[in-house]
Amino acid sequence: MKNVRLARDLGFPAAELSTLVVALLGNRGSGKSNAAFVIIEGLLAASIPVIVIDYVGIYWSLRLDDTGKHPSPFQIPVLGGAHGDIPLMPSTGSVVADALARSQSSAVLDVSLMSKGDRCRFATDFAETFFRVKKDHPGPVQIWLEESQRFIPQKLFTGQERMLGAFEEIAEVGRNYGIGLGLISQRPQKINKDVLNLADVLIALRMNGVLERKAIAEWVQEKEAIGRDAVKDELPGLARGNAIVWSPSVFNTYGTYQLHKRATYDVNATPLAVRKAVKIKALDLAELETVMGTAVEEAKANDPRILRARIAELERGLALAKQTGAPTKTIEREVLSEKSIKRLEKLVDKLAQAQQAVLSELGNVRTVLGKSAKQAMMDGVAAGVAAAKHGRFENGSPPRDGDPQLSRCARALLGVLAQRGVASDSQLSALSGYRKTSSGFANALSELRTKRLIDDGSPDRRGITQAGRELAGPVEPLPRGAELLGYWRRRLSKAEATILACVYGHGTVDRETIASETDYSITSSGFANAISGLRTLDLVYGPNGGDLTIADVFKE
Repeated sequence: MKNVRLARDLGFPAAELSTLVVALLGNRGSGKSNAAFVIIEGLLAASIPVIVIDYVGIYWSLRLDDTGKHPSPFQIPVLGGAHGDIPLMPSTGSVVADALARSQSSAVLDVSLMSKGDRCRFATDFAETFFRVKKDHPGPVQIWLEESQRFIPQKLFTGQERMLGAFEEIAEVGRNYGIGLGLISQRPQKINKDVLNLADVLIALRMNGVLERKAIAEWVQEKEAIGRDAVKDELPGLARGNAIVWSPSVFNTYGTYQLHKRATYDVNATPLAVRKAVKIKALDLAELETVMGTAVEEAKANDPRILRARIAELERGLALAKQTGAPTKTIEREVLSEKSIKRLEKLVDKLAQAQQAVLSELGNVRTVLGKSAKQAMMDGVAAGVAAAKHGRFENGSPPRDGDPQLSRCARALLGVLAQRGVASDSQLSALSGYRKTSSGFANALSELRTKRLIDDGSPDRRGITQAGRELAGPVEPLPRGAELLGYWRRRLSKAEATILACVYGHGTVDRETIASETDYSITSSGFANAISGLRTLDLVYGPNGGDLTIADVFKE
């Protein structure tokens, strides 16, 4: 197992460190950035992806050796900033996150040239999308936030709520999917306290300010770690590059260490004129540039230099035309592209189909039940809301060739059985959104049995007949094995999805371990309800109050 060596007698297993929350705190000039580079270099050397959201624009130097004249072993892509391989627009956060999460790649995302609002927009979209996509592509990766108080602030300004929430979720449960978080800051008191308290490893370099030291002391006290007096007595006098390191709960570490020096180019130690003179050879990022597509074109189209050159070219052409008396030509351009028009046409078709379906269903309800149009519409909306609330069954809409006299509830139950083959009443209820204790649920089952679309069965086992399958039409088959995990995590509640991923990772696991790894209290009703829901759907099994085992379909 490869280690990340921070000092001569201090190292952490790279794979485990990469999924933790690491806080790296210190004044300017204390060696804070050097420490960050040492950790990042160690992770990259261990072939673990690292993503840096670079607020200050210095991490491009990872690609140069310590002299700044030759390439380093870490040829990490750089997006945005003054040294970026390709532009980084504020609107590309989701696109970049999706590409990096799926490819398990490293990158420096340089946001140093963005405005505050643009940076917030990019970071929010990136964090939300990266966390979501990693659920389907789990694997170790550590995201480092330079000047992290800018991304997870204690004091929120308008528009920062989603950004804080996205990174807080990564800090809380990201480890379940392999995501770790690195926090770099010279102002720990301005980092959101709930996120800072989640740090598994805290590395404190020289810190003189009272408020800064108070924030660190509170972390030490909250973790019940030894060395609280060191915050007051030792931190202010630490030499550059020396740090006090705490990891009471994971590595059982405490002590003062002289950290190693980084192996790559130290731009902070180099005069500005020399930094500007450094030339970096661009990497081959054609694939990522293709993925970003329109975003890159937008960046080029809005480049002031290109626009000014184009304006100058047009002005010269106009002046020449006036001098020669050449007739001017009017060029008409369509406001909407052909692609946009086709998309609008498809949308109009879908709306028309939806309108027709609603009108047809309204007529059926009025004919069969004799209700007023208003009451029939209210019933239809209520049923739709109930099904949408769960959002678990993809084929809950009426079969395209279905019996026009089949009730909405019966259609939903038939669709569930067509996908699963066999289901209990509890599973039918959970997947369709209709309460099994309701009269509508019982009537629907009776309706399906009368029409011989399902077998007589029992509350623990309802099966679909051949006639039922033909009426339901084609349905999406359930995936198997590892793909099934991603399928269910998109359809379950947050608590259910988190606990399912934990059980899947262990195979068989006790409830205390689940509670510890997911941060859900074992005594809470949410914890119990989530496990009950997973057992109802046959995704996990085990005795009441005992260990939980992942269902066999996940092992295929």
